[in-house]
Amino acid sequence: MWLVLTAGVVGGAVACNETGTCPAKGAFAPDASCQDDGLQCAYDLVTPSAACDGTTTVIPSSCMCTSGAWVCPSAWSCDAGAADAADAAVDGGGG
Repeated sequence: MWLVLTAGVVGGAVACNETGTCPAKGAFAPDASCQDDGLQCAYDLVTPSAACDGTTTVIPSSCMCTSGAWVCPSAWSCDAGAADAADAAVDGGGG
């Protein structure tokens, strides 16, 4: 039983797609260099809330090492259109 638990703890750093070892979530950034093409690793995407009210939210996601750089999902953009859409959704229309 102890061996199984130890293997589970040690295996926690293995990539999502099991092709290598991932850095810690906060140890890399989108577009930073990487060496193991095809390596997919856990990443916490910090993005403005959909309401565009100045708060942020964290979305568990992943990044992939592609052509020597980390490719990660993009954060939500609170441009004028997104803010108006969020206001309309909260207000039930109008804006």
